[in-house]
Amino acid sequence: FFAQPAISTNQANLFSKWVLSLPPDKRPKAAAYISQDDPFAKPVVQAVQKQLSAGGIKTVYGLKLYPPDQTSFDALVGGMKAAGADIVVQGAVFDDAIGVIRQMKQVNYNPKVLFQTSAPSEGDQFAKGVGPGNTEGIFYAVSWSPKADTPQNKAFVAAYEKEFGAVPATYAFQAYDAALLIDSAVRQVQGNVGNKDALRAAMMKADFKSLRGGFKFNSNHYPIQDFYLVKVAKRADGKFETQIVKKVFENYADPHAKDCAMK
Repeated sequence: FFAQPAISTNQANLFSKWVLSLPPDKRPKAAAYISQDDPFAKPVVQAVQKQLSAGGIKTVYGLKLYPPDQTSFDALVGGMKAAGADIVVQGAVFDDAIGVIRQMKQVNYNPKVLFQTSAPSEGDQFAKGVGPGNTEGIFYAVSWSPKADTPQNKAFVAAYEKEFGAVPATYAFQAYDAALLIDSAVRQVQGNVGNKDALRAAMMKADFKSLRGGFKFNSNHYPIQDFYLVKVAKRADGKFETQIVKKVFENYADPHAKDCAMK
């Protein structure tokens, strides 16, 4: 198999590194961890908790899991506020992320930093869900942003907005890049997709211009790529998008690649 997007726990490495790099007077001191009981979201939160704890940030509200269909977050938000957490890490998909933010607003709970695993990647849709004035201080870790400074990405974003009247989210980028990858491999084998060894070798080359910029596969078939800390921000035209705060890793390689049997 080939994984074109990043593995989930990479998000934790990015975010934790940024938090721990903050000056002492700006760095959060007390953390709360909650997550949907989801195989993508939970490992990210667990990894962040381990890394921030090792960096000296105290856990005041241990990891609490909730079911995917939960719609009320009164108890969770109330518990985090009562514990005095000034950083909240949530393993969220979408509706649960919006639900937590709305509840925070209702009880006037405003931690310094809120990190959510997936929802902020939806940019404009996410901002509409939480309210345009409530995106400040919400961060997300990712390998792509509509602001990625490559010619192919600028062309993609412009074409997407013209066609759909919306800012492309992370899933649009991933789908487009996946199609480019497969197309490059099929062209290399001249359409002979029955030759699976040749097709696999062609995919491993990743001979295409990824929207994100530099991109290649590691020995375990996960990407080696740059990673960014991004935030949801309002554009001059009133639409929202994920904008790059800073590049956190350059040519980041999955640290577990050396232990993988796949070559």
